[in-house]
Amino acid sequence: MTRSARGAVIADVESLHLPGADLAGLAAQTSIRQLFEVRKLMEVRVAGWAALRASAEDIEAMRAAIAADVARNTAGGNPNRLFHDALAKAAHNPALVLVYESGRHLFFRLPFYWKLFDDAQVKMTRAERHEMARRWHEQIFKAIVERDAAEAEGAMFQHLDIMEKDLARQTAKHRRRRQKSPALFLSPVG
Repeated sequence: MTRSARGAVIADVESLHLPGADLAGLAAQTSIRQLFEVRKLMEVRVAGWAALRASAEDIEAMRAAIAADVARNTAGGNPNRLFHDALAKAAHNPALVLVYESGRHLFFRLPFYWKLFDDAQVKMTRAERHEMARRWHEQIFKAIVERDAAEAEGAMFQHLDIMEKDLARQTAKHRRRRQKSPALFLSPVG
């Protein structure tokens, strides 16, 4: 962490972690519902604060993340994650950024549920989810540009709620297929 005129700045956010936290273990024990409960608790309010506090630079970072998503440009990182990162920073609350950054590995880096699907399913499901997310990001962004905190919060809640329900539906569908044909999902022994 470094200090600037505006307060504390996290210099190396990738090295942040909760002392003693086993994020991989936590991810394995966390249900989709639990994960999205935490995200809703934090990110809905973050969207409202971003609408009230975002600077021109913050708005440009969000715009760039959406543009990268539309162009399918991942050179700067995952555009979905970049959008959510930009929102957290636009709240201009160093303590909140610290909490968000410590949980980001759980939110974005440990997609434990993708291990349920084969590669073709992952590609198709992720493509559908990314398109759905991008549309919600555009709604959230519009509300932020218009400085409409209530609309930004509402759009963020809807975004996360729909993503949660879609993921739960996908995993339930996979579970049903697995129960009908368990031999298809067994690992070869050898």
